[in-house]
Amino acid sequence: MKSKTAVQLLWAMGYMLLLSILYGWAIHFPWHAPLVLHASSLDFTWPYEPSWVFIYATYFLLYPVLWIWRSKSTGFKIVFTSAIFDNLLNIGLNIAFPTSIANSIFLPRHFFLSFLQQFDTTLAALPSGHVSLPTAIATASFLVMRKSENRERGTWRVTALSFTAWTLMLGLSALFTKQHYFIDLGSGLVLGVFSAWAVPKLILLRWKIHVLSLLGLMFESILIVFAIGIAIRFSHWPIMVLAAFFIATRQHAMLVLYHDAVHGLIAKPRRLNDLIINTFLGVPLFLPVHMYRALHMSHHRDLGTSHDPERVLLYRDQLWNFRALETKSLLRQLFGDFCGYYGIRMTLRYFNKGRGPGNLQLPKTVWNFELVAQYLLFSLLLITAFRLFPHSTMLALLLWYVPFVTLTQGLQKIRSFAEHTTMEDHPSGTCSWNPGLLGRWILWPYNIHMHREHHSHSHIPWNELPRVPLVAPRRAGRELIYHLWRRV
Repeated sequence: MKSKTAVQLLWAMGYMLLLSILYGWAIHFPWHAPLVLHASSLDFTWPYEPSWVFIYATYFLLYPVLWIWRSKSTGFKIVFTSAIFDNLLNIGLNIAFPTSIANSIFLPRHFFLSFLQQFDTTLAALPSGHVSLPTAIATASFLVMRKSENRERGTWRVTALSFTAWTLMLGLSALFTKQHYFIDLGSGLVLGVFSAWAVPKLILLRWKIHVLSLLGLMFESILIVFAIGIAIRFSHWPIMVLAAFFIATRQHAMLVLYHDAVHGLIAKPRRLNDLIINTFLGVPLFLPVHMYRALHMSHHRDLGTSHDPERVLLYRDQLWNFRALETKSLLRQLFGDFCGYYGIRMTLRYFNKGRGPGNLQLPKTVWNFELVAQYLLFSLLLITAFRLFPHSTMLALLLWYVPFVTLTQGLQKIRSFAEHTTMEDHPSGTCSWNPGLLGRWILWPYNIHMHREHHSHSHIPWNELPRVPLVAPRRAGRELIYHLWRRV
C-alpha cells in the first residue's frame, strides 16, 4: 500500500511539474499578441498593498496542503481530479487565448513582489488561476461533503470552508498586488465552480465519461499546442524538426485514446463517446471515429484471417510479414512508412478497392448528425484564424498535418509491428511488452503495450488492463529491435 501511495505521489508531482512548465510558457511566450485587458472603475478603488504578495504566493501551497490533509479521505480522488481538470482548462485557455492586463500605474517597489513578477507575469490574466483552483477545490469539497457519511461529512465541511476562505484571501491579494482585475477573478470563479460541478458528473452520474481518458486528451492537446507555440515563436529549423517529432509522439498518444473510443470506452452513450473523440481528434485529422470503427472491429473479429484489415490494407504488398526483416528490407519498410507513402497508398486502397468481394467484410458506416456541425465549426475556426493570424495559422497547420502523415504514421506502424506476430509464435497472433519510461512515452502510451490483454478484454479501458491476468510473459521493451530486425 505504501509503495502504491509513493507511486501515486510521484505521478502527481510529475504532473504538477509539467503543468508548471506549460503555465510558465503561457505567461512568458504567448504564441500571438495577447488581448490587453484594461482596469475598470472598480479596480481603481482598490489601494496598492504590495505586502499582500506573501498571501498571493500561498497559491503554490494549494496542492501540497490538499494532498497532505485529505489524500486518505473518501472522496479525495474527486476533489483532486476537479483541481486537475480546472488546471488543464485554465492552462488550455491561457495558451490558446493569451491575455494580459494593461500596465499598472503602480510600481512594485517591493523586493518579493518584484521577484515574483519575474515568474508570474501579467500575461495569462484571464481567467485567474489564483481564484479558479481554490474555488474548484472548495466547491468539490462541498459537493463531496453532501454525499459523505456522517464521519466524513465534518472533515469535508472544514475543508470546503477552509479553501473558501483561502479563495477569498487569494482574490484579495491579486487585487491588492495589482496582478489581476475583477474580470479575471470573476472568470476564475466561474471556471472553478464549473470544474467542480463537471467532474462528479463525469465520474458518477448521468454522463458516464471515462475521466482519465478525457484528462489525457486534454493534456496531450495542451502539449501539442505548447510545442506548436515554441516552434512558431522561434521558427528555426532545428526547433521545428524537434517540435514536429514531439507533436508526432503526442498525436500517437492521442490515437491510442482514439483506439479506446473506437471500442466506445471514452463515454456512454456511444454518441457522446463519438462526439468527444471527434472533437479532439476525428475532425481535426479528418478521421472520424465512425469510419475507422468498422475496420478495427473487423480486425478483432477476423484476426489473422484473409479478411483481417491488417492483412488486407495495413501490410498488403509490403515487406513486413510478421517476421523480423533483414537490414536493407527493414530500412525500405521504415522509409516507406515515415515518408507517408504506405499510409497514403493504404488510404487510396481503402476507398478504391478495400470493400471489394473477398477483401474487407465491413458493416455499413453509421454517421451521426452532429459530425456535420463539428466539421462546420472546425472550418469556421480555421477561417477566423486565417483572417486574424494568417502566418501563425499556416505554420500551425503544417506542424499539425505534416507530422501526422509522416512521423506519426511511422510510429503507428512500428507499434503495429510490435503488437502482432505469427500464429506459430503465439496462438493469438499478438504480443505484449514490458517497456521502460521512454518506450511508454514514445511508442506505448496509455498501456497500449498490453495488446494481448486488450484483445482478450476489449471491453475494458486502458487503465484497467494491468489487472488482466497474464496468459504469457511480456517481452522486455529492449527486445523490440530483435522483433523487427534480423541480423544477417
